[in-house]
Amino acid sequence: MCAVVCLSVFAKTEAQDNIVAVTMQIRSELNSHWRLRGEGRWGRERGNGDGWVMSYGAGVGYNLSKEAVIAIYARAALENYRHMQNRDAEISVAESITWKRSSGIFFGFCFEQRRLFYQPSGYTKNVSFCGGIVGVEKTWEKTGLSGNAACQVTCNMRSPNTKAEFVQRIRIPITIRKKLTDNLALGACYTYSAMGDKQVYIADRNNLHSVSANVFFTL
Repeated sequence: MCAVVCLSVFAKTEAQDNIVAVTMQIRSELNSHWRLRGEGRWGRERGNGDGWVMSYGAGVGYNLSKEAVIAIYARAALENYRHMQNRDAEISVAESITWKRSSGIFFGFCFEQRRLFYQPSGYTKNVSFCGGIVGVEKTWEKTGLSGNAACQVTCNMRSPNTKAEFVQRIRIPITIRKKLTDNLALGACYTYSAMGDKQVYIADRNNLHSVSANVFFTL
């Protein structure tokens, strides 16, 4: 079982949001085929949005082979805005398949559906999108260091905004991790998100820079 605690600081510029968040992730390998994952995230958003955000999720994965994994993941998120009574909520379900080669190259595809809730207006909306990710991961066994860089593209299938572009979002995450013991690792992650300025979801919007300090703990 692996618990991850992330402290994320998002740099602030004129046209982007600024979030400080803590994330805990739990992983468990049930056997050679099945794995479980749980996640909780809490943070403060500033910039275009100003409020408190939180999300909770859980999912299960199945190893089709040494390289391929299929998974389903459900998540609920909430944002309470400061200085106003507005409150947003999301419920989502995502299905994915990913492959990782012995060379370190990985890629995958996903399909996700979301139900959006807006208060106090009572407005609700269903949205759906698909996406893909490709990247490379490298491990230096002698030093206990590992790192990866990727590009993720999300495309609209059904959007709440009729003027939305086909490409909803492009994200570029870069992560590095240092293994300290069999149970503990420290790391950092930088992610840039672009495009889809007409679509804003909870802690997810155009021109978002993130810097995360991570603690990985394995039981």
